[in-house]
Amino acid sequence: MVEFGSFGPLASVKIMWPRGEEIKSFRGSNCGFVAYMSRKDAERALLANKNRDDMRVGWGKSVEIPTHPIYIPKDLLKLYLPPPQTGLPFNAQPPENYQGRETEDKHFLEKCAVKVTVPLNKKQLMVIHRMVEFVVREGPMFEAFIMNQEIKNSDYSFLFDYQSPLHTYYRWKVFSVLNGDSQKQWRLEPFRMFKGGSIWLPPIAPDYTKGMPDELIKNTNMQGLKLSENQCSRLIGMIRELTMNRTSIAEAMVFCINHTNAIDDALEIILESLTNSGTAPIMKIARLYLLSDIVTNCRIKKIKLELDNDLKQLIAVWDSLEECYLKLTCIHDRDNFRYRINRVITYWTMYNVFPKEILQKLEDYFGNAHTQAQDEENSSSDEPLDGASLLKRSMKINDIGPEVQMPVQVKAKTKKGIDLQYFVPSKWDTVDPEEVEAQAMSSEKLYYMETENKLKESKKKSKKKSKSKKSNS
Repeated sequence: MVEFGSFGPLASVKIMWPRGEEIKSFRGSNCGFVAYMSRKDAERALLANKNRDDMRVGWGKSVEIPTHPIYIPKDLLKLYLPPPQTGLPFNAQPPENYQGRETEDKHFLEKCAVKVTVPLNKKQLMVIHRMVEFVVREGPMFEAFIMNQEIKNSDYSFLFDYQSPLHTYYRWKVFSVLNGDSQKQWRLEPFRMFKGGSIWLPPIAPDYTKGMPDELIKNTNMQGLKLSENQCSRLIGMIRELTMNRTSIAEAMVFCINHTNAIDDALEIILESLTNSGTAPIMKIARLYLLSDIVTNCRIKKIKLELDNDLKQLIAVWDSLEECYLKLTCIHDRDNFRYRINRVITYWTMYNVFPKEILQKLEDYFGNAHTQAQDEENSSSDEPLDGASLLKRSMKINDIGPEVQMPVQVKAKTKKGIDLQYFVPSKWDTVDPEEVEAQAMSSEKLYYMETENKLKESKKKSKKKSKSKKSNS
């Protein structure tokens, strides 16, 4: 548990011991399952132990994650433990490098800070929350009554020990609820509970589902690992099926960001797909957008990339893009292709994704040509890079340029209108209007039919009543 728990908090641990007849076939090997609170920690543990000789590690079935882990690493537990005792009210912590000058400064307590921590014992936490609920509703007299009645009960010792972390949490919780905070959500801004008192720091609720912080991982050489065969095949499948749709690009980007330990391997696959000369132009643009999103997110998360040490790979990608650009024969396809590439370079320049020298070299590839201005909605569509879509849009708005002219025969037909000899006459065209009028139902006929039906129903009811009277007599 300690070995696997060093990668993050554990949700459950299960060892499959042999039973009954299985003991006879037991050959010294056994099977166990370790569930983490976070998938990030599980991936980190799998990558760190997959090359071991004494065990074989792989993925298992998903299990239900509890609210509280069964094991918490010591380094992570220190973040949620109370500070050491100082002897000051509410265990206030003095400022750094302030020892020995407590008596000289009259405002010493105002400069101290009271750190509030959430109790890890669920039973104590439940008792405190129950006590806070009644004190807020009944008032301070209820607190005095409980202190008198439960003076020998150890479960309520937090009411008497003013320097214990439980009492500090209890006082803060009462103050927080009285000021409008809920039991599960509260404000994190520092405040002063008493005039001239110390600054109170609200607690940070532990969220073990986020995993182990990166700065607490002892093995810092996790980055630079390779993707597994299944992960490589999945990423290659995403790249092959990639389209200009934002959801398609976002799905592949999230997959790569979730595997930051092998981000360099993922980028190598994407760069190799961009340099493939047989890739269609629209696929190259989609993969370029994917590369831009991954690199930008890595810059935000401050993840170091091997691409920064070998920027010649970007030059090779732009050589392949230029080769694909020269193969395009239609002017509209070239303008559209060049415009999308220059948009990526502009975005990298605005956010300093790459050095300016490299960006200037990339801009020189397509910078000399005139870039066509397009609408934002057209740039994010999934239309192919050909002139057919542009022609359709121009015909819709009746804006056809001199290069596209309508045939003379089409113009003549549109002026004359539609010739009726091409259509078979309908049978309704020969209907006699007098016959239709005779078959029509007027309002007078409807009124007459309704009154006639009512008379028939009344006669039937009267006959039934007369028969019933005769039978009774």
